[in-house]
Amino acid sequence: MSIPNLNYHLYLNIQGDILEGNYTNIINNSGSYSATHNINLKLENELYYTNLMVHSTGLNQNLNDEVGLYDTGFFGLKDAFVGVMSKTLFSAMNKRAAIRNDIELANSMFNDINDKVSNLLSDSDYQNSFFNRYANTNKFNPNETGIINYNFDNIKLQYGLSYHGLINHLDEDVERTSIIYRGKGVKHTNTNIVNISSNQELDSYDDTSYQINILLTLKYNK
Repeated sequence: MSIPNLNYHLYLNIQGDILEGNYTNIINNSGSYSATHNINLKLENELYYTNLMVHSTGLNQNLNDEVGLYDTGFFGLKDAFVGVMSKTLFSAMNKRAAIRNDIELANSMFNDINDKVSNLLSDSDYQNSFFNRYANTNKFNPNETGIINYNFDNIKLQYGLSYHGLINHLDEDVERTSIIYRGKGVKHTNTNIVNISSNQELDSYDDTSYQINILLTLKYNK
């Protein structure tokens, strides 16, 4: 797939046993092949590794270089998502304690990415496009029959992601945690701060919105 023309701030890399799929009913139309096929994402298992890397320059900002290495499987990936937001808001990956809803955030981002990529992989147009490229590699044997497993070894899939939002606070936290307002990314001035419990406007601050662009890379290997 084509990658959107974004200036990527962070690189989220997932590597391991994360894809499965097969194809059958190969049809050879004068050297142009088609088949019935499926591709599935496996992020619920423990058989992959995640790392998060920072681009040395970003859009309207400079982020210091940093690499985060995480535990295996979906727990590590969820921690990496918190690292994404921590880097975005505090310019450091390890400021997890400053994010009040870190567990909710991790689960939400994991489900969002898992659902969106899984839906894309199950799309028939995407699968046809993937198979067309696969059929032009040395992994493909047009003479095989039956149900044939894809050879995903060292295959990379890349997706451009962009997250943006506003930073809200409980009123008693406004002064004590004012550093949180200085989010990294594309910033808009004069954003209202709202008490997230009562929806009451507290005050108007600058630099309270954020945007972060992420290049997500899935690489299969065992």
